[in-house]
Amino acid sequence: MAIFISKPTPFLEEFFMTLKKLDYPLERFDLYLYNAIEKHEDIVEEVLREWKVRSVKRIRHDDEIGDQLARSLAV
Repeated sequence: MAIFISKPTPFLEEFFMTLKKLDYPLERFDLYLYNAIEKHEDIVEEVLREWKVRSVKRIRHDDEIGDQLARSLAV
């Protein structure tokens, strides 16, 4: 699953809670997460601590990777 946070996003916590409630085991998720927004970093950190996914590829806001490159890397 690929998640891109490119702009300040309201209800981000609720979004992650909804994903967690899917009828699919989190242990089978391969997660690609791009977060370009510094203020969302705490939420993302909490989700990654709580979720026990199979693998995580994460691009943080301070990695200096643009939106287009992040999307290309996801493919």
